[in-house]
Amino acid sequence: MRKHYLYFLLVLFISLMAVPLFSAWPGTALNFESGDYISGSGIGCTYTNGVTLEAWVKHNTFGTGIQRYITISPEIAVLRYGGSTSGGLGQLHFYIKNASGTLKHVTAYVLVLNEWMHVAGAYDGTTMNLYCNGNIVATNTASPGPMWDIGDGTFQISRSDEAMRGEIDEVRMHNDDKPWASIRENRFRYVGLTDYVCVWSLDDGSGTTAYESETWFNANGTLYNMTNANWVTSTVPNATYLPGNAGSFNSSTSTYINLEQRSGLPIYNNGTANAYSVSMWVKGAAQNAKAVYAEGNTSGTGPIFLLGSTSAGKMWVYIYNGSSGGMNRNSTTTVFDDTWHHIAWVDNNGTATLYIDGVADGTNFNYTRTAISLNTCTIGAYRYNLTAYHFTGQIDELCLWKTALTASDVKHYLRGLGLSTDSNLTGMYQFNESSGPAYDFGYGNTGTLLNSATRVSSTAPIGPSYWGSLSTNTTWSNSIVYVVDDLTVNDTVTLTVTPGIQVKFDGWYAISVQGRVLAVGTSADSIRFTSDKAAKWRGLRFYSTPATNDSSKFEYCVFTNALAGTTSPDYMGSAIGASSFSKILINFSSFRSNHNPCPAFSGGGGAASFYNSNAIIRNSAFIGNSCTNASGAIALQASNLTIESCKFLNNTATYTGGALVVSNSSAQIKNCIFKGNSAGTTSGAVEFRTSSGWNVSSIQNSIIDGNTAGTDGGGILFSRDIQFSKHYKLYNNQ
Repeated sequence: MRKHYLYFLLVLFISLMAVPLFSAWPGTALNFESGDYISGSGIGCTYTNGVTLEAWVKHNTFGTGIQRYITISPEIAVLRYGGSTSGGLGQLHFYIKNASGTLKHVTAYVLVLNEWMHVAGAYDGTTMNLYCNGNIVATNTASPGPMWDIGDGTFQISRSDEAMRGEIDEVRMHNDDKPWASIRENRFRYVGLTDYVCVWSLDDGSGTTAYESETWFNANGTLYNMTNANWVTSTVPNATYLPGNAGSFNSSTSTYINLEQRSGLPIYNNGTANAYSVSMWVKGAAQNAKAVYAEGNTSGTGPIFLLGSTSAGKMWVYIYNGSSGGMNRNSTTTVFDDTWHHIAWVDNNGTATLYIDGVADGTNFNYTRTAISLNTCTIGAYRYNLTAYHFTGQIDELCLWKTALTASDVKHYLRGLGLSTDSNLTGMYQFNESSGPAYDFGYGNTGTLLNSATRVSSTAPIGPSYWGSLSTNTTWSNSIVYVVDDLTVNDTVTLTVTPGIQVKFDGWYAISVQGRVLAVGTSADSIRFTSDKAAKWRGLRFYSTPATNDSSKFEYCVFTNALAGTTSPDYMGSAIGASSFSKILINFSSFRSNHNPCPAFSGGGGAASFYNSNAIIRNSAFIGNSCTNASGAIALQASNLTIESCKFLNNTATYTGGALVVSNSSAQIKNCIFKGNSAGTTSGAVEFRTSSGWNVSSIQNSIIDGNTAGTDGGGILFSRDIQFSKHYKLYNNQ
């Protein structure tokens, strides 16, 4: 047993060491020239379930000959450039050997020079799929049959007689068919042992060994005819949730970005059933007739689809086929005021809506759709036989969709897509590259920056977005995480929030906890739950959370601007509400400026409410919280609560219990301060309404000072025995 345990620890240690931090992406790559290749052995798997090969490639030249990316020997599976003689210029080629020894092929003419492209081939025993930049570009369903399954464990990256001319990075192999969504997402991130059988990240940086990164088979490769000079800094694009860079434009120098139209563009003509959408973050001052995104025709000024600005700072939408029809209208809402705003144009065959910061604009944009002849796509200007309408400002996270987004889609995608697997996403431009072209994380329509268009550090409010449910253990570690709709932490699932995180709610949404939350900050790096929206947020809800889950913990957390509801169950506490769950620990945290508008006493709790629940709160502060009915800070019903070393300052209740109401419950209060709290009728600080059957509540070593009530109990009002220690102080209450 000890031997197995030590072996497990060794494997775990190696696994952890083998997976670099995400921030290290993409490390180094290898530059191949004539005769350069990698060869190795040790792949100890079978291929009865199929195969997947993947790589990032960047060709310096095509030439007439074949250029291989990866080969699983003996010719079991190959991914390569076909060569202009045998295949054709720009041909991507994937083939496998079936059980009878026959090669089965799938090809597509998609490769271009001097540009990073993600290529992949996958086979599931029935269908061969060929991928480029995350999209299926060719399929062979001619029933190739089971694969040849007698491998010798050897592989090559490039090959001596069919060498790659250019760079290769992030080579991966799996003895199964990887689904489309996995290939699309994994191309932008490090992957682990459970994702692929072999991964050659090529991040070694020097030497003559390409180590198999994930140590599954220790299938390392030896570099032939190569030196340290072949190791180069990788510039593989990286799609992230971080703001990164934004595109920066200046009309004085006529800057713009020209987009390729390899696939799916112009978007006006490539939507499904004439439906499409365009979304982006923009920042710029009011400026007359400037384009942030436009599609035109090089033949002249007539055909146009344009999103831009007006001199009044409104959003300008112009659609015209060159002779009749179309639409030329402005938004009601101001967009261009030199601050960041998110816009989403949604056109469903002429039924159109403009969303600004997730809210539908008041202008009616419906129009009669007509066919438009378009052959240009530009960011920051409008291109026809010339370029015009050059924009001054910044643009980030520009996305093009071949479908009409719903209002929920706009809300969910507003904060950025990160690693998107949405098949309707035709184009996504994040502008996070340090130099060179603007890569498209959709269909691969690369953008060329012209006339000194640049990138600047983005301040757009972008970050990971969550809604729906968390079905696996999740860690929030970005500096800002956005909750863009109601979110549930499923039973048995743990949500971990790391120190320094801001959890920002984009509206009146709640986190329902059916599993566990571990939000543990530090004294120097607290965790903040908040909203800067007028609607505020609806708190963390522990409603009948299964008791089989371990305790949820909140340490060094700040809860602010929460707003409870007026009906059950949302009227139970603003920031935290618990019903029939007794595993909540709060320590070194503060609750500030939260409000509960509940009109009924059965609700209440300006900051928190506990019903049929037990909790422990220590070393925390409740400041400036309020409730329309009872209990300005905490409401306690049929529960047990321990409160130690806490401060209750300036909390208010319209009716009773300026800070705390203990109803048919037991509260053990020790080393606390109640000061400046107020209630409209009774009990300026604390009210005890405990009936028989509950342990006697107690107040020890506490100060109750300067609290007020409209009628009775300026400090404390109680209807049953309360145990006071001789060390409490009760004074200046009215």
